[in-house]
Amino acid sequence: MDSLTLTRDERLRRCSIDCADAVTWTHWSVGGEYSRKLVLKNTHDKLQVIEYKLPQRKATFFVDFPAPVSLSSGMAFELEIKFRPSELVEFHDGIEISVRGRGSFRIALDALTPFARLKVPDHHDFEFCAVGATSSVPLQIMNSGTVPLDFYWELPEPFELQPRMGSLAEGESMQVQVLQPRMGSLAEGESMQVQVAFTPTEATSMLCRAVCKRAGSHEVLSCLKLSGIGKYAFVSFYGNTVTSAPEIKDANKASTSKSGSQSSTTMLLDFGNVLTKSTATRLVTVRNSSCVDAQFHLKRTDKDIVCPFTITPSKGVIPRDGTVQFHVRYSPAGSGANAANDFACQTVGGNTITLRCRGTSTGPTAALSTTKLEFGDIDIDLLTDSHAPSKAVAELKAKLDRFVTLRNTTDAPIHFQFVGTSPGAAFSVSPCSGQITSRGTENVKVSFHPALPMNYLRRLFVLVNDTENALFVDVLGTGFNSKSRPAPFTAADARAFFARQEVGLGRCTPDDLAKLADAIREDEPVASEDDAAAREAMRYVQQERLINLAGTTSNKPIASKKSKTIPHRSATSLGKILPSEEAVASAPFALDRSQLLFRGFASEGELVAVRNNTSAKATASWSVPEGAPWTVTPETLDVPPFSSATFRVRVSGSVPNSSFGCFLECYVNFKQMRSFRLVSEDTFCPPHCLLLQCQRLVSLGETASAPFVDAPSQVAFPPCKEDESVLQVVSMVNKSDTVAAFSIQVEAQVVGGLSLVSRAPAEGVHIDPEEDELAQRQALSSVFTCFPSSGVIPPKETMLLLLKFNPPKNARFVGVAKVQINDSPQAAKHIALRGEGFVPKIEVDGNGVILFRPTSVGGSTQRTYVLRNPSRIPVVYDIQVQQPLLTLGASKSSLGGTKSASPLFEIEPKSGIIDGFGSVSVRCTFAPPAAKRFEAKVMITAEAINSPTSSLSADSTTTEPPKSQLLCQAVGEGMIGVVSVEPSSLSFGHILVGESKSQQMAIFNSSLCDLQYEVRWVAKGDAAHASHNDSALLPAAPPEFINGRGVIRARSHVNVHVCLQPVRGSFEYILYVIVGGGENIYLSPEPSLSDVTRLPHCIASVVGASPSLQFTDVRSVLQPKSQLWRQLSLSAVNAELKADITPVDANKTAFSFDQAMEGLKPLHCDLGVDVFRTTPIKIMARLDNIGTCGASFRVWLPDESEIPSEPWHQTKLYSNDVAEVLDAGLFDVFPREGVIPAGGHLVLNVTYRHTRVGAHQLPVILMLEQGKRVLLVLSARTLEENVPYLYFHHSREHTLSAVAVGDLEPPLQYTELQNLSHRSVQYTVDENVLAELREANYDFPILQCLNPQGMIPPMSTMLLSWYFRPLEVKHYEALIRIETEDLGNENGGVEGSGDTSSYTIKLLGDGYHPKKVTPLQIRSMHGRDFLEVPKFPALQHPLLPVRLSMDVLRYGSIPFHSLHRQVVSIKNHHPCDAFLFEWHCVLQYGDQIFDIDPPRGRLAPGESATCRITLYSGSTSHIIDNPIHCHVLNDDLRKRRQTRRDQVEREAAMELDDDDDQGSGNNANSKRGTKLGRPRIRQAVTTVPAKFQNTKRLREAIQSITEAVVAEDVDENSDDLIYVEVLPTVLELLVQARMMPMDSFRETYGETAGKNFFYPTLSAFRTTVPPNSVDLHDASQNEWALVHDILEDMMKEVVHHADILDAFADCSEDPVPYFLEMIATDGDAEEDRTNASSPTSRPVTQFFPTGNNDSGAADEEEDEDDKENKPMLPPSGDLQCLIEEVLEGAIYGIVQEAHKEGGVVAGAAFRNNNRAIRQL
Repeated sequence: MDSLTLTRDERLRRCSIDCADAVTWTHWSVGGEYSRKLVLKNTHDKLQVIEYKLPQRKATFFVDFPAPVSLSSGMAFELEIKFRPSELVEFHDGIEISVRGRGSFRIALDALTPFARLKVPDHHDFEFCAVGATSSVPLQIMNSGTVPLDFYWELPEPFELQPRMGSLAEGESMQVQVLQPRMGSLAEGESMQVQVAFTPTEATSMLCRAVCKRAGSHEVLSCLKLSGIGKYAFVSFYGNTVTSAPEIKDANKASTSKSGSQSSTTMLLDFGNVLTKSTATRLVTVRNSSCVDAQFHLKRTDKDIVCPFTITPSKGVIPRDGTVQFHVRYSPAGSGANAANDFACQTVGGNTITLRCRGTSTGPTAALSTTKLEFGDIDIDLLTDSHAPSKAVAELKAKLDRFVTLRNTTDAPIHFQFVGTSPGAAFSVSPCSGQITSRGTENVKVSFHPALPMNYLRRLFVLVNDTENALFVDVLGTGFNSKSRPAPFTAADARAFFARQEVGLGRCTPDDLAKLADAIREDEPVASEDDAAAREAMRYVQQERLINLAGTTSNKPIASKKSKTIPHRSATSLGKILPSEEAVASAPFALDRSQLLFRGFASEGELVAVRNNTSAKATASWSVPEGAPWTVTPETLDVPPFSSATFRVRVSGSVPNSSFGCFLECYVNFKQMRSFRLVSEDTFCPPHCLLLQCQRLVSLGETASAPFVDAPSQVAFPPCKEDESVLQVVSMVNKSDTVAAFSIQVEAQVVGGLSLVSRAPAEGVHIDPEEDELAQRQALSSVFTCFPSSGVIPPKETMLLLLKFNPPKNARFVGVAKVQINDSPQAAKHIALRGEGFVPKIEVDGNGVILFRPTSVGGSTQRTYVLRNPSRIPVVYDIQVQQPLLTLGASKSSLGGTKSASPLFEIEPKSGIIDGFGSVSVRCTFAPPAAKRFEAKVMITAEAINSPTSSLSADSTTTEPPKSQLLCQAVGEGMIGVVSVEPSSLSFGHILVGESKSQQMAIFNSSLCDLQYEVRWVAKGDAAHASHNDSALLPAAPPEFINGRGVIRARSHVNVHVCLQPVRGSFEYILYVIVGGGENIYLSPEPSLSDVTRLPHCIASVVGASPSLQFTDVRSVLQPKSQLWRQLSLSAVNAELKADITPVDANKTAFSFDQAMEGLKPLHCDLGVDVFRTTPIKIMARLDNIGTCGASFRVWLPDESEIPSEPWHQTKLYSNDVAEVLDAGLFDVFPREGVIPAGGHLVLNVTYRHTRVGAHQLPVILMLEQGKRVLLVLSARTLEENVPYLYFHHSREHTLSAVAVGDLEPPLQYTELQNLSHRSVQYTVDENVLAELREANYDFPILQCLNPQGMIPPMSTMLLSWYFRPLEVKHYEALIRIETEDLGNENGGVEGSGDTSSYTIKLLGDGYHPKKVTPLQIRSMHGRDFLEVPKFPALQHPLLPVRLSMDVLRYGSIPFHSLHRQVVSIKNHHPCDAFLFEWHCVLQYGDQIFDIDPPRGRLAPGESATCRITLYSGSTSHIIDNPIHCHVLNDDLRKRRQTRRDQVEREAAMELDDDDDQGSGNNANSKRGTKLGRPRIRQAVTTVPAKFQNTKRLREAIQSITEAVVAEDVDENSDDLIYVEVLPTVLELLVQARMMPMDSFRETYGETAGKNFFYPTLSAFRTTVPPNSVDLHDASQNEWALVHDILEDMMKEVVHHADILDAFADCSEDPVPYFLEMIATDGDAEEDRTNASSPTSRPVTQFFPTGNNDSGAADEEEDEDDKENKPMLPPSGDLQCLIEEVLEGAIYGIVQEAHKEGGVVAGAAFRNNNRAIRQL
C-alpha cells in the first residue's frame, strides 16, 4: 500500500481532515463532462492550511489551480473535480492533499466502465429438518455491479427459492426467502431479500447448488451452496399424567395392521366420573425427542355421535427436544353416558400417537330421609262433623301432615320436582318443586286429604335435574266412617303390593292370591311352569312383607323366569315414571286417556274411561285437588270384570285464569277391599292410583308478550340397546313473570335412510309403498318421546321433562322436540335430539381363526387375542370351547369315547364385561398331548347388559336380553422338540478367588416349535446327586446362569452365560438342559446322575485360585531353623494364609491400619533376645507362591494409610509404644511390597536393632491383593549387660500331647528353657500349682515335673520334663510359675547378684477315652505333636557355606527297641576353603542311642559327605522334638591364621635375638627369661559366625574341635593353641520321634505295624569294658547303686523287647514247617525252629524305617506280599549278623556312589530298590 494512501480514521488521527476515500464515476460516456465535489473538513481545534497537487491525467481530471486554502476549526472546503473521458476505458488516478505541519494523503479518482456483479452468500446449511416440513430462512443478495440486473435462479428439489426471478438496481440488495422470488430485477447497488426453503422428503442428507443467472445472456452471476439433513420427527407422551392401556394398544395394532404402520405410543386418559354439565380438565404432555422440530395437528379418529372432549391446541410445532402441554377438557351434557373418543396427534413426516379420552358422566344425587309415610286410619266423620270437639279435630288434623327431608348430596345446586303433583289431591305436596343449594336440604310437607272411606296408596316420584335415577316415597293412609271400615294396612303391605307388580303378580285378584297362599301353605303339587313361577313369586312377596314388618331388608331377593331380581333401594329407575305401552297393557287397571286438554270453558267436558283387566269387580274413586277448576262425575263408580266405567270431567269457569292445569287422582281397588271382614293377610290389595293430567289452553293475543322460556338446544342420549330405552331429564326454565303453558311435539328420522320395517314380501304379493311409508312413520313416532308432552310452568319456576329414546334398530337417529309456549310462534323452542341404538357384538382378530404355533408335546403355547366391542354399549361375553376327541394318550369317558385328562385348548378369562368401544385381551392356551394336528370350535356369545339409565327393568319382565354369537376355530399342532448344547466342554482355567468369570454356551433348537428350557448343574464326581435346589449338598462354587431359563424359538438358539466365582480348589460341573413346552419344567424333579449324562449337557471345569503364599524356610546366622520356626509361629501363619478368604479379608472400606486390623487374629512373631548394642537380629524368610496365579503382597505398617494426606497433617492412629518403635526404627521389613509369580518365591528380610533396652512390639499386616490378610505382631527384646533372662522358644502357652485316660506309661514331654545371659541361672518350678491340681483330682498326679529345680549354664538350654496323666476326659490347664536366681559367671569365680525373677507358662492338655477314640483319630493327634517344619531346606544363607541335605529327621511314632537308619549328606559350598565337621548326638533325656557314621571329617571345597544316622529307640516312652548338632569349622581359615601367627612370632623372636646380640651384660638366664616372658598374641575373630550358629554347648564344641585340631595338625606341646578362638558353625538337624511301647503301638497302628521295623539283638549295642578298668573291691555305695540301675535297665530292655513280647503272645502256636525242615533231621529242624523264633532271625525288611510314615505304606504292603509268596529260610543268629553287615555295607556303598554322581538320593528311591536288595 502506498504510504500516502490512508484510511479515513488514519487521516483523522494524523491530519485531522475528514473526507471521502475516493471519487468514483460509474455512468459516463466518451465526450461528456461529469463533475464531482470532494469535501474536505477541518476537524482540528485550530486553523489549518491545506494544499493539493494536480492529478497526473490533467487532461482527463480537471481541477482548479492549486492555491493554499485556510480552514478554521470545523470549516469545510469543496474541491470540484471534472471528468472528461476521451475513450471508453477505465481511468484510475489520484490527487495528493497536504496539510502544513501535519503530513499528506492521497484521494483516489476512479472512472469505471459498466459491469454486472451480484453479491450472494457462499453457503447456507439448514442443518436438521423434519421430513415433510418446510424450513425457510431469508438471505440478502446485493447488486454490487454498475448496471441493473435481471436475474433468475436454477436449483433442484427439495430446495426452493423465491423469488426465482427479479431485478436489482446498481447497489441494491434483497433478501432471499428460498421460496420466492425465483426471478427478479435489481438496479445498480440495489439489494433484496430472497426466501430459501428446504422441504426434505426422506431422512437423508442433501446437498445442491443454486445458480443465479443473468436474464437474456444466461451468464452465471453467482452460486449458492445449500445443504440440509432430513430427519423423522418422533413424539411421545411424557410424564405421569397418562397411563398406558393395553386394550387400546391392541385395538390400535389391529387398526393399523392393514396400513402396515403402527403408532409408537397409545395412551389412555381416564377422567373417571364427572358431574354432568361440569368441566374437568387434564394436562397431557407430549415430548419431541427427535432432533428436529415437529409440526403436529390433532384429528379425531372415532365416529361416535357424541364427543364431549375438546383438546387445545389442535395444531402447532413442538421444538426439538421440547415439550408441549395439551389441555383436555371433558364437558358431559347428559347423565349416565360412558364417553370414549380417540384423537390422533399426527406429525408432518413423523409418527402418530393416539390419545383415548374416556369418562363417565354422573348426574347429581339426592336422598330422602324416608321412603314411606304412614298416616294411619283417619275418621272422616270427625273431620266433617262441625259439632265435634275442637281438640279431637285438631289432634286428628295434626296427623294429616307429615314431613320428609330431601338432601342434596352433591357439590352443585340441584332442582327437584315431585312428579304428578300440583300440588296433589288425596296427598298434597308442598313445595312441589324447588332448588336446593350444594349439600343443602329441603323439608317437604305431605298432607293427607281422605274424602271417601277407603285405603289410599300412592308412590310419589321425585325428579332431580340431570339425574340418572328417580327418588320415591310411598304415602299411605286409610279413611273410614261409621258406615264403612276398610282393613287397615301398613308400609309392609304397600311394599308387598309393589313387589307383586314387579314379579308379575300385578293382575292377581284377592281370590288368586288366596289360592296361591293355600297352595304354598298346603304344599300342593305344581301344575305347570307358570304355576311354579307364580308360587316362587308369592313366596318372595310373603318374605318381603315379613321383612318389612320386622323393619329389615332382604339380602336374598328372588328371581324367576318371568321376573328380575328386585333389590331394595331408596331410588329407582326413571322408567318407573314413564312406563311403556307394554307395562300399561299388562296393568290390572288403566285409564284410556292420560291427558285432557280444555280450550276455554267447555260446559260439556271430556269423557274418560277406567278399564278393569281382572276377573274381579273393582271400584274407581276420584280425588280432585282442592281449589282445582275440574270436577269428575260420578265421583265413585264400580267397574265390572274385564269392563270399563266412564267418567265426565268438566272445567269450571269460576276459577281465575291463572290456573292452567293439574293432576287428578283415580284410586281403583277390588270391591271386596271395602270391608276388613272380607280381607285376609294374604289377600289384601291396596288401591292402584291412576293419574289424569288436565290442562286448560288459553290463547294469548297477538299483542301480548310471549314468556321467555330457556331450554337446552340439544340433547344427546347415552348409547342404548336395540328395542330398549334410555331417558334423560331436561330442564325448562320460565324466566318471565307470566305463566308458560307448553306443548311438545317430537319428530324423528333415521340417519342413512335405513328402513325400520323389516318384512319380506311373499311371492306374488305386492307391497304398497304408502303402507311402508306409514309403517316407517309409525316406527319413528316412538323413537323419541317426552313426558309430560304438555304442561304449565309457573313464573320464575323450572319444569323437569323426561325425554325417552327407544331405538327400534341398530342405527343412528336424530330428531327435534318442538316446544310451543302459550301457542306463541315467537316463544317456540327447538331441542335437537340425537341417539344411537346398538346390538351386542364381538369381533376377534384373525377372521375368527385362532392359530397356534407348533408346540412341544407335554408343553403349552399361549397366545393373546383381542376381543373388541364395536358398539358403545357394554356387553357380557362368554366363551365355550368344544374340545376335540383324542385317540392317543387319552382317558376313556363313561360314554365309550375318549377325552383328554386336561383341556387341549383353553381360553382365559372365559367371561367378562367389555365397555363400549373397548377391548379385552384373552389368553389362549394350547397344550398338545401328542405329535399331531388338533382343531376345536370356539363359540363366543355376546349379551347386552342394562345401562344405568335403561328402562328395561321397569318395562320388560319377560324379554331375554339380546345376544349374538361368533363361531371361531382353534388350530394347533403338537411336535417333539430336539435341542443340543455347544460347546461340549467349557474350561474356565484359573480364576482368582473373589473374582468371577463368565463364558458362553449355546443351546440350539432344531425343531419347529418353541421350547421352554432351564439350565441346571450337578457337581461331577459327587457320590450323592447335588442339586441346585438342595442347599445341603451345594459345593463351594456353584455356577450362576444369565439367561438360564426362558424360551428358545423354533429353529434358533439362545446364548447362556455361565458365571463362576469359585472358592479355592478345583471344581467340575455338568451343565445340563431341561426342555419342555411349558413352565412346569421349572418344577420338575431332579434327574438321577445316570439320566443327567443322557440329557444335553456341557462339562465346565474351573480352578479357584487365590493369591496363596506360604513360608517354606527361615534362616538366621545365630538361630537355628526349628527355633526360628517356633518363635515366629510360622505354622500358624501358614495355616492362616491357607485358610479361606473371609469378609474381613475382602473388606475394601478399610483405609487406615486400625480399620484394616479389625477382626484379624494377631499372630505373635518373636524375633529373639539379645544384649544392648549387639549385632542386629537379621532373619531371612522365604515366601513361596504355591498358588496358580501371581500374588501381589504388601507389608502394611501402622503409620501408613490408604488416604493420602498433606505432609503437615499427621493423624496418630496407633499407641505411644508403637510410635516409639516406629520413630526409633527398631524393626525393618524388606521388601515391603512386591509381586511373586506363580511357582516363584521371594526372600523377606526382617531386622531388629538392639538400640533400646526393653521389650518391643510392632503390629504389621501381611496383605495379599484379593487374598488373605494376616496380622503379625513382631516382638523382640533388648537386655542390659549381665542381666539374667530365661527365654522360651515357644509361646508361654504350651500344649501337651493328648494322653489316654488310664495310660500306665504316658510319654515324657518337654518344655525348653534357654539362658541367654552370660551368667548361670538357678531355676525353680513352683510345685504349689501341681499340688493344687493333684488335690483337685483325688490326690492323683495329673501333672508331674521330673526336674523342678536345676541350674542352667550360661548360653545353654534346659529341658523341663513333664508327665501328663489325665484322670478324666476333659481339658486341663495349669499356670506354672518358674522362679530364677542369678548365680554369677560360669566359672563360679564371681558371686552372682542374687537377683530373682519369675516367669509363668501355661500348660494345656486333653485326656481322651481310649475306647471312644478311633486309632485313626489317635494317629492324627500324634501327628500334631511335632513342629511342622519343612523337612528339606529351601533357603540358603550366603554367609553359611556348609549345608545339610535335610533339616528334619521325622521318624514319627516308633515302638520300643526298634532300629532306624537315615542318610544325610553334608556339603561344602565354599569355593576355596575346606571345612571340618563333627556330629554331636547327645540328648538330655531318654535312653535312645544315636550313631552317625562317619562322626567327623574334612570337606574340601565343593566336596560332600554322606552320613549314616542310626537311631535305637530304647525303652523310654517320650516325645523327641529336639535337635542334634553338627559342628563345622573353617580349616583353611584356621591354618591361615596359624601361619600368620607363627610368622608374627618368628619375626618377634628375631627382633628379640637382635636385641640380645646388641645388648651387653646379658646372661643365659636373661635370654630364657625373655623367651618365657614373650607376650601372647591373641588373634581377633573378625569374620561373621558361620551358618546355623547355636550357642548351645558352645564351650564344649570349642574344646572338642580344638583338641581334634591339636591331635592332627599341631604339636601337643605348643602353647599357642589357647589363642585359637575361631567360633565354629553349628548345623542343626531336628529329630522328631515318639517312642511307644509295643502294645500301645499295635493298638494304634495295627497288629502288623510293628513287624515293619527291625529289632536288633541286645549285643548289638553292648559296650566292651576293658579289664582292670574298675576296681570292684574298692567300689563305693554310689558305684554299687549305679551298677544296680544299669542292670535294672538291661532287664527292662529284655522284657520289653518285641521278640520277647511276641513269644508270650505266640507261645501256643506251632511254627509253620518249611520243606527243608521236613527233609532235615530232628535235631536240625528243632534248631532251625529255635533260630526262627529268636529276635535275630528276622530279616532286614526296611533300610530306612520311618515309623508310621504313610510314604512307606505301599512298600510295606509289597514286603508283606513278598513274605507270603516267597518264604525264606530263617538263618541262624551268626548268619543273621553276617548278612546284616554285608547288606548294610553294600547299600551304604551304593548311596555314596550315587551321592558322588548325582547328589543325595531321597529315601523313596532306596525304598524302590528294597525288593532288589532283599533278593540279594
